[in-house]
Amino acid sequence: MNPTHMWHVSPIAVDRHSIGDDYLQIVARCVYQTNRENRGVSAVSRLDTLVGTVTGRPKTVIAVLVVLIALVGTGAANIEKSPEMELFSEDPPEVTAQEYVQSEFTPHEGNTTELVVMVRNESGSVLDRASLLESLRYQQTLRQNETVNATLLDSGAMFGIENLVATGAIQSERGDTTGPLTRDALPPLSAQVTQLESMTDAEVQAAVTDLLDPTSESALTEAALSLLPQDYEPGSPDADGRITIVTYRTDGLVVSVPELSEAVREGQVAADELAEDTSRDEYRLSGYGLLLVEEQASISDSLRLVGPLALLFVVGTLALAYRDLIDVVLGLVGILLVLVWTFGVMGWLGINFNLMMIAVPILLIGLSIDYSIHVVMRYRENRAGNGVTEQRGASVAEAMHETLVGLGPALALVTVTAMLGFLSTRVSGVPTLTDFGVATAAGIVGALVVFGSLVPACKVVLEEWLVTRGHERRHRAVGTTGTMGAGLRRLARVSYRRPVAILAIVLLVSSLGAAGATQLDTSFSTDDYIAEDAPDWTQELPESLAPGDYELRETRDILYSSFQSPGQRVHIVSETAVTPATLERLAAAEQDAATRPVTVDGPTGEPAVTGPVGAMQTLAASNERFQSTLAASDTDDDGVPDRHLETVLDSFYEASPDRADQLLDRSEGGYEGAQVTVVVDGAEDPSVVAEQMRAVGDLTERNGSAVTVTGDAITNELVQRQLATTTVEGLAVTLVTVFAVLVVTFRYGRSLGSLGALTLAPVLFGLTWILGAMYVVDLPFSFATALIGSIAIGLGVDYAIHMSERFGHELDSDGDVERALEESVVGTGGALLGSAATTAGGFGVLAFAILPVIQQFGLLIALTLVAAFLASVLALPSLLVLWSRWAGYR
Repeated sequence: MNPTHMWHVSPIAVDRHSIGDDYLQIVARCVYQTNRENRGVSAVSRLDTLVGTVTGRPKTVIAVLVVLIALVGTGAANIEKSPEMELFSEDPPEVTAQEYVQSEFTPHEGNTTELVVMVRNESGSVLDRASLLESLRYQQTLRQNETVNATLLDSGAMFGIENLVATGAIQSERGDTTGPLTRDALPPLSAQVTQLESMTDAEVQAAVTDLLDPTSESALTEAALSLLPQDYEPGSPDADGRITIVTYRTDGLVVSVPELSEAVREGQVAADELAEDTSRDEYRLSGYGLLLVEEQASISDSLRLVGPLALLFVVGTLALAYRDLIDVVLGLVGILLVLVWTFGVMGWLGINFNLMMIAVPILLIGLSIDYSIHVVMRYRENRAGNGVTEQRGASVAEAMHETLVGLGPALALVTVTAMLGFLSTRVSGVPTLTDFGVATAAGIVGALVVFGSLVPACKVVLEEWLVTRGHERRHRAVGTTGTMGAGLRRLARVSYRRPVAILAIVLLVSSLGAAGATQLDTSFSTDDYIAEDAPDWTQELPESLAPGDYELRETRDILYSSFQSPGQRVHIVSETAVTPATLERLAAAEQDAATRPVTVDGPTGEPAVTGPVGAMQTLAASNERFQSTLAASDTDDDGVPDRHLETVLDSFYEASPDRADQLLDRSEGGYEGAQVTVVVDGAEDPSVVAEQMRAVGDLTERNGSAVTVTGDAITNELVQRQLATTTVEGLAVTLVTVFAVLVVTFRYGRSLGSLGALTLAPVLFGLTWILGAMYVVDLPFSFATALIGSIAIGLGVDYAIHMSERFGHELDSDGDVERALEESVVGTGGALLGSAATTAGGFGVLAFAILPVIQQFGLLIALTLVAAFLASVLALPSLLVLWSRWAGYR
């Protein structure tokens, strides 16, 4: 035992000028070193035994692990490709209320979903005879198509201005203008087509003008105006756009994240294809069925685009790093086995492949490359030297044994900490994020199994076979020679001589990044998961690789910015028995909602707010019989019935059944609920909409009525809040658990717990750089980027652990800090450089995906890896130097 070495490793502080204390100091240090060595004996013994099996009986190890991976991989057959993104483990009250709206406030029996047909003509009117006839004939083709008609409502399935104009003309000819209009009571399509064909252009224009008369109080006019653009000029016989609602039967309730039957999806796709045959106007369709079909197609298209690019990049960079065919092939085979393992575990656990899962194989390819490069490069150092100290003459098995003994603890620690980073998604309560974390964690375990045992065993077998045939292979590790090696050596020397200056710069940049991180927002929109139209260069690709056409996102943008689409409605719902007091409070809610900035104006210029009281007052203005009924029940003359309520509501249903059914929950026992609907600005941030609409609901509750505010915007805002919580909680859980693991591991393995704590510091530096970069480019936390903090720690600590573990390993040999630092920065730093370049590039190819959320995720992870590398070779060496001096090393 070297007393000088013991002097350096001891953390005990003594007065070196006291001769009497020198003896006690040496004894204390001897005891410290002895205890430290004894604690590590059992761990080293177990590691030696395990490594000895891999290098001593490699063929047995290969056989056992190949069978194990094959058995695990059979689970992949159970994986299903699903566009469904589960947002909540348990439905919150807002989602339950939305289901209540779907089931009770619709003019149809049973569960339904709507397809919006947007008709546009920028150079002509979509209200003339030719345009309306074309729409009616399009509706006929939908009825005649078996795929579409299979899930359409039997009656009243299609509702547009073309239907209202034709129906109004038919009623006028029959002299029947007083009966209530219901969608189920619309004449057959053939009769509507015949009616418009029999009319002249002037007669149709007159009918349109009469229908859209802004002074009319009829339900027919109100319904027609709701189908026109928000900038439509009331009373004009011309418009450049309109929408038609097509209603499909569904097996269950449909809320913001639907799961439609295959028949409904196929029906909406067929309707979209039939719209291409229209020639006069532009037809654009939007519906949940189309959304799910496009999402599913975008998964396949993204994989077809990204997969080959990632493969080409990985093969190219591995070839550049290894410059050896055997190592490249072993690396690729290892990556393939890791993916087989991962998909197998996913299948056994029942985890389906959704949009978020596209990133999992890319992530695991990157981690696998990292493991592979570290194993191969450390093996090469042990066989051929590293340019700092030479180590030649070791046999293949001896070199691999030394590699796994020295690198094994670091790989195991990296695996544990990376798993903790991804498993922190379990605190989110978002099933999709949880599945993503579990799948990735399972793959990380697979990477350790494959590259910690199987690939080394394969390499031993192949290398020994080559040696027996006279092929002695001693390749140099990347970064240990040439310009790269010289650059890393200079970096190590600067870190040793100027650690304080380097850390001052790092802290300044990190503080700026942390300041930007505090300003980051959270955002969620289902449009983030809708593919954008593929770039022009993809049209030059072979047909087997070229992505399809994606128009739905643009269609939804136009729809939400120009029309009052169903997805823009917010519902203020009361699920208690309707009383006069309930109606008074809902009337107050109508008035309050009309004043909110997010509430849009309808074509008449009035706020697009509809409630039972306002609807009854509107009906009374055009229906004398109902007006008298309402007046008789209104004792205080405020427009709200105070007595004989059931009689008034029954009369409302009789006079305007469609309108009443959308505002009141009627059952055999009476009226069990009511709602106010508000059309909000579809382009506004969900958090703004939720804040203003919840304020309306809060006022209603303070007045004594319990209500729930719901709608797509409200659900999106709930997801935003959950993502914000996930970001903070996931980051906190990851930090605490990784910190604890590092301290305990380094304390147990090296009796240097402080070195474990220090290892986390550069990871935090890199995290602030990434969050600051997100702020600079105005990229908020989203469904994908909410995990960036946990992932940055899980991946970034990988590089830091390798550097710290190597430094501690080298320092143990003779206590020379400068030599240990240079060994670490040149040897491990070179491997980190190859790993970072390859892995970041692999993630960078996700920028070629056609889904914005996947593009953002890939680029952020790539930047995260670059930041982790820079922090590990710039900040960490300087920290290690200062720590070494504090700990007594020189």
